[in-house]
Amino acid sequence: MRRLTYAAIKELVDAMSRPPWLLSPPVVWASYKRLDLARVQDASSERLLTDVVALVRFAVGQNETLEPFAVDVERRFNLWLGREQKAGRIYGDGQRVWLNLIKAHVAANAEITLDDLQHAPAMGDQGGRLAAAKAFGGPEGLTRVIDGLNETLAA
Repeated sequence: MRRLTYAAIKELVDAMSRPPWLLSPPVVWASYKRLDLARVQDASSERLLTDVVALVRFAVGQNETLEPFAVDVERRFNLWLGREQKAGRIYGDGQRVWLNLIKAHVAANAEITLDDLQHAPAMGDQGGRLAAAKAFGGPEGLTRVIDGLNETLAA
């Protein structure tokens, strides 16, 4: 299975905006809302590029309702935390800060890389990749968390 990437999403949005379609995600979202108000939530107020993922999933029938990608990421994150807890992995307050930063990054970008931990302002302000690795017991622990969240949140 090919992993969802920000570049792939951007490529799709760019293709939608070219002739003959001349579409943008907000216009498509509004059209779906007019057609089926009961199954369509309001789009993200931030107009995230990743909301096109929600549009595609709804259009192909993968999702019953159209909701912002960030809402789906939040739901998947909570399920992931529950599975982690059942597996005996309990995260402390410092780790939860990082987990929430990672979740927000995935909601906006569909993925996270180790480099993002250093370059994204919110994570850089927390100490970047080194601080994240320290919070998760070293590079291996951090990589396990990043891989697990990438696989789960944007699946």
